[in-house]
Amino acid sequence: MRCKFRIVPGLPLALVMTIFALLLLTHRDAVGPLQQGTAFAATYSWVDKDGVTNFSNKPPRPGQDPAAASPKTLQKSGPAPQQAKPQSLDRPSVAGTGKIFMWKASSSENYIFLLGSVHAAKKSFYPLDKRIEDAFSSTAALAVEADAVGNQLEIQALTLREGLYPGNDTLDKNITQRTKDKLKQQGIDLAPLNKFKPWFAAITIQMQRTQRMGLDPNLGIDVHFLKKARAEKKEVRELESAEFQLKLMAELSEGKEDLFLYHTLLGLDGMEAKYNAIFDYWAQGDATRLESLIMAELDSPDFKSLGDKLFFERNVKMAEKVEGYLKEKKPVFVIVGAGHLVGDKGMVKLLQAKGYTLEQVGG
Repeated sequence: MRCKFRIVPGLPLALVMTIFALLLLTHRDAVGPLQQGTAFAATYSWVDKDGVTNFSNKPPRPGQDPAAASPKTLQKSGPAPQQAKPQSLDRPSVAGTGKIFMWKASSSENYIFLLGSVHAAKKSFYPLDKRIEDAFSSTAALAVEADAVGNQLEIQALTLREGLYPGNDTLDKNITQRTKDKLKQQGIDLAPLNKFKPWFAAITIQMQRTQRMGLDPNLGIDVHFLKKARAEKKEVRELESAEFQLKLMAELSEGKEDLFLYHTLLGLDGMEAKYNAIFDYWAQGDATRLESLIMAELDSPDFKSLGDKLFFERNVKMAEKVEGYLKEKKPVFVIVGAGHLVGDKGMVKLLQAKGYTLEQVGG
């Protein structure tokens, strides 16, 4: 079956950034690029005793987890192991006392909530944990990476400007035969994509696969709260902007256009397992495992520049804005991609290093 594509009006920017992060996670067959002089770190995956898939650029240590010691549960540079869909993908969270993927940050003047976002979901994902909704209700403003609801016309115009080739330039003139063959193997018709730049073609392909999994970007957490904020006439702030994020996408793939798209195609077969893992870790409030999943590829020296631009440089700037909120008198509910909160260079640690108190809700 041939896949058909169209430009999606009002492309949700938060989903764009999430998908790009997943492009780094879902590649396979690392040996081929290594032989051609481009180092892509191998990814190890294993299922632990709780049925949760773990990802790392290093093999599990014997004794690290009872299941990790079994050779049958370990794979390297291959499809993620099959497992049952996590409960969090198809069933909403319930109010309780366990950890959730939200932190409360406090200063002597103010407090904010930092919520890690799932940018696409199913209707059954709602209602959210009551503690999340109550935190939103207690604040006077909402802050997101980019307002994907209020700026749809701007986003569409920017997408057309940054994501399409001008004049007679086309995708087939900028990719190798190897990538064309991989498109064909995946049943993807090049013709509808031919005016798309490789990064935008990659995102379009990923979006279609996401929708095929039953996930809807219009049901993402950030969109949920953006709509709610407008209904309640609550102030909406942006930590970044649509223009910044789209230009970042275009700049990150410069000079690596063909490789960027090729590795997106390689990772399609394992995409659902990793989405399932993200939902699982998010529902459990498991920052450690989500950090391992996201940082597995970025730990490689060859990905350092990508990691710096995609996560760490942005984390610093967004944390600076959040620090400004903590100096105000108005509580703010902040939503960012979950990957921006975790790790030593994540926003939680950056704010703690500045002397602010941050506590994970339910932790």
